Amino acid sequence: PAAAAHDPGAAQQQPSATAAAVAAACQSLAHFSEVLSRVSMRVRKLGLEVFTAEKEAAAVQQLDWFSTCAWNAGLHAVELSDYQGAAVLMNLSAQLMSELPSLGPKQLKQQRMAYTIAASAGLEVHRMAPEHQGSLRLANRMCQAAAAAASKLTCGPAGSSVTSAADGAAEAYTLMLQFRIALCTRNLDDMRVLVEKMVAHPCVGADVLHKLHHMCNEEPHKYPDISAIALEGSLHKLISSNSPNYEQMAVVLRTLLQKAASDAARLKLYREACGILTTLPLNAYPEPEAAWLVSTCWNRGMHHCKFDRHAEAAGYMQVAVDMLPACSRHAAQKSAMLQQLSKTLASCGRAALADQRLSISQG
Repeated sequence: PAAAAHDPGAAQQQPSATAAAVAAACQSLAHFSEVLSRVSMRVRKLGLEVFTAEKEAAAVQQLDWFSTCAWNAGLHAVELSDYQGAAVLMNLSAQLMSELPSLGPKQLKQQRMAYTIAASAGLEVHRMAPEHQGSLRLANRMCQAAAAAASKLTCGPAGSSVTSAADGAAEAYTLMLQFRIALCTRNLDDMRVLVEKMVAHPCVGADVLHKLHHMCNEEPHKYPDISAIALEGSLHKLISSNSPNYEQMAVVLRTLLQKAASDAARLKLYREACGILTTLPLNAYPEPEAAWLVSTCWNRGMHHCKFDRHAEAAGYMQVAVDMLPACSRHAAQKSAMLQQLSKTLASCGRAALADQRLSISQG
């Protein structure tokens, strides 16, 4: 900074100097990863004690030092945005740990995290260079290795429960990485399985599932069925939350209604919205969104009325009326809405009676 104050040109020269420093650091990291790679191969070939020429306790300390060096270098590579280098170094750190005579919970957790960071870095390389398929395959292998390390930490005969909240969060993050890989490879079956796992996972929040919905709607490939599962899961997590975000809940409900694949699905969603509105504290749900729910539900019923589909119309109208207590904006229209609903229900009865008479005459 002092040099910049005396030399106006120093500020313009600084970015190129920084870039040169970063490039030099990346080169040194690449050389370091080559050395550690040779260490890993020699340990596997010779055995830990022969390689270190030490007894087990001292040999373990030396190997732990190598693994920690790879870990720190991998984090440094992330800071430099050298994601390919980070993936290689984190993978090396985890591989070196696997050469230990035994892995306790601490080592297993660090190994799982190293594999997870390597997978994330591989995905970042693929994001910046989609033609780089090798990084995607690496990310997939790293996710599988992270899951394998996590399985050794789980308890229970089936290995399905996690030992702590931190383990659950790590498992949820691995699921997210696996979903991104399935999305990149356009594997619809894996996407469906993974999004359903994430919906059921207690450590996956509504915001994460909402993010999945956006990911499934990005060009050039869209997956509306997977998007719907993610959105519905997001809604259910918001409903069951101890401190729900009503603004986000309104956004999710509106999106689901706009994307409903059928009239039956739309009516089911309106009924679910009605159940939400009638159980919330007064004025908790955003007033403009409550008014939108009532008006769009009622208008859908009126649309069915125009085509003499009175039963369908009555279904929507009844739900709209039931939502009125939570919507002060349309409260003044309650009397007129009830009259129209009564007429529609009467038309339903006349239509049913006409159908019955027609059936008898045909018989």
